Amino acid sequence: MMKQTFLSLTLVLALAQPALAATKKKKTTVKTEAPAAVAAPAPAIEQSSSSSSNSWTPSASFGLGSIGSNFNLGVMGSYMTDVTFEDTSFKAGVKTGFLLGLGDVGTWVIPVMGSATYTFSNGGSLKPYLGVDLGIGIAHAVETTVKFAALIYPGAQITDEIFAELPFGSMSGGFIIFPSVGMRF
Repeated sequence: MMKQTFLSLTLVLALAQPALAATKKKKTTVKTEAPAAVAAPAPAIEQSSSSSSNSWTPSASFGLGSIGSNFNLGVMGSYMTDVTFEDTSFKAGVKTGFLLGLGDVGTWVIPVMGSATYTFSNGGSLKPYLGVDLGIGIAHAVETTVKFAALIYPGAQITDEIFAELPFGSMSGGFIIFPSVGMRF
């Protein structure tokens, strides 16, 4: 089981590497006019330059939810960058956190996942998005185990910094639902 999880994680990271290396290119056009000559005015000179940016945005969220039948309180952190692929823009990065079990003292989960989100353009101030996380969950209850983790999370960017989302899926062998609010820095 551990070998399959490791191979799955290696495959996901190998496939995601070209997407993570992509950068967003911006084209800037600057028009300047040469000083007028005595005989005739000079035409405008057009200069263009291309710049690429590869900015990573950290975020942190706080949530209260359930893994299996155990309530959990936790924090999650992610580190995401903008990726453009065939004229489609989305964010990709990594996510981890710490979820502490409230019902059973001493239970916890540490997820380590690759993450991707797509933001829908609706023209309003509220920006809905859909994300997917794939990776592993290191869980401790009676003993420490490592199992596959997969989450889907619909969410909304409320302001430039504040967001809310509802991750659900499978983590450490159990169904998880984990409503969260967070902030991008």
